[in-house]
Amino acid sequence: MLDCRGPLAVALERRARIRAALTQAKARGFDTRRLKVDLAAINAEIRQLQADTLSPSGSVSPSHPTH
Repeated sequence: MLDCRGPLAVALERRARIRAALTQAKARGFDTRRLKVDLAAINAEIRQLQADTLSPSGSVSPSHPTH
């Protein structure tokens, strides 16, 4: 089945699932290193998606300031 949600919505849902799994793992005394890595990766992905959403389409910021 095709997912009609946007990439940001999918990433936010994945983050919620990772957070829930992390909470459960901590409560059960399990190793949480891998979940923490996954959470950091999805947070970075969400930040990038939000930045892409906020920037005008097709615009590229200069690599160095011009005077």
